[in-house]
Amino acid sequence: DSTTAPYARDRIWPFDMTFIEEPGGAVILQGKVRGTAGIMRELLSWGHHAVVLGGPELLARMAEEVQAMAAHYADTKRCEEG
Repeated sequence: DSTTAPYARDRIWPFDMTFIEEPGGAVILQGKVRGTAGIMRELLSWGHHAVVLGGPELLARMAEEVQAMAAHYADTKRCEEG
């Protein structure tokens, strides 16, 4: 999104990539990565400001990770008790 787009543009990416400028200041970053672990860490650090649009393996891994994280917070009563 437009919040993280400047950081994405300034970052030195360890793979060949291109940017597609979106209305409102967001960017789509396209590239081919070797494995998903590194890019997942980067994307997760941006929180909800980054969305994976494609790459079936990356998309599946991100969905699994986010669902596993959300499961920790599903029981709000447990969260309130600490």
